[in-house]
Amino acid sequence: MNFALHGDYINYLHVLSNNYAKECAQQLNLPLDKFIATPFGVPDYYEKWNDSSVDEKNYTLSIGRSNRDFDFLVKVWKQPTFSDYKLVIISDTYQPKETLPDNILLFDNITGDASFPWIANCNMMILPIDDGRICSGDTVLLSGMLFKKTVVVTAPSTLSEMYINNGVDGICAEKDLESFSASVLQLLKDEDDRKRIGENARKSYLKKYSRYIFGHNLQKFVKYV
Repeated sequence: MNFALHGDYINYLHVLSNNYAKECAQQLNLPLDKFIATPFGVPDYYEKWNDSSVDEKNYTLSIGRSNRDFDFLVKVWKQPTFSDYKLVIISDTYQPKETLPDNILLFDNITGDASFPWIANCNMMILPIDDGRICSGDTVLLSGMLFKKTVVVTAPSTLSEMYINNGVDGICAEKDLESFSASVLQLLKDEDDRKRIGENARKSYLKKYSRYIFGHNLQKFVKYV
């Protein structure tokens, strides 16, 4: 990246976060205006997968490969107050440090399109991010939003920075065990609130984060320069 940008082989570099653009500019010793910072966009899979089914029922979903702090989420779910709630983790890279309790299921063989039915059928999603400075989790977050799911993301993170209007179309929660657990537990007990946030998430996706909007934002920048 450094060679290409300093050698004028690339005019601009697209990143998914304003803060990450600033960090890259500093690390690469480049002007900030070399970076395009816009949210990501994903295709709308709602009609294709919304009526699908999976073997599990009444579960919260956490899914992903990179930059996930699943160990933190396991600590949350091991608390006695979560014993009646099921957590499904889908990741082919996560290696638990200890034996998982019965209310946590780990699947390491679900990839690609096979993950969409699990998103479509969960009661809500949680994305615990390890390093909040790194852009990651965008595709999973937007997949949850397009399926009308309440998605909880840890903050600070590029996800909380670029996508979520906290309490309206998603939840941003600090990665503090006590406060995070309280926020998640409240949502698990309030189906109406989850539905409200999920409906708003779908609206935000269609307005700001579809694949078409993503392309349109980049097109506007290219036209401007």
